[in-house]
Amino acid sequence: MLFLKRWYIFKKKKSISSKYFLVIITLLFYACNNTNTEKEQMVKSLADLECRAIEFKNKRFELANQIRFAQDTLLQLKTTSDTFLLQSRLKDWDNQKQLIVNQSLSLADSIKLQMQLIMARYFTDKKNEKEFNILLDAALKKKGCR
Repeated sequence: MLFLKRWYIFKKKKSISSKYFLVIITLLFYACNNTNTEKEQMVKSLADLECRAIEFKNKRFELANQIRFAQDTLLQLKTTSDTFLLQSRLKDWDNQKQLIVNQSLSLADSIKLQMQLIMARYFTDKKNEKEFNILLDAALKKKGCR
């Protein structure tokens, strides 16, 4: 009878240990899964910002080309009506340029802050940095930004 009591107590302790073990494993799995989900959200958010930055860069280049072409044309024009038209377009483009520059600077600040957060959280070693860069490149390609 004593043997059965000891066996029952041992069995009971073993099942409690098994339950704790399962709880710990579940929590670890959830924590790892949650970190990956959070990392994926950070990658997606940064990819969105980067795509917008690329769009602004392309708009700035396109606008700069228009301004250069108009300024070159102004130097060659002799008639005042064409000159007046190009000068008014140049003023409009200059206003657009200032708007795009302000938006680009604001976006750059957002990217900088997000990168500081990401670096503090995830770039604990080179492996994490490389993994994050791979995820970011894949997200940018998926969005068609690269």
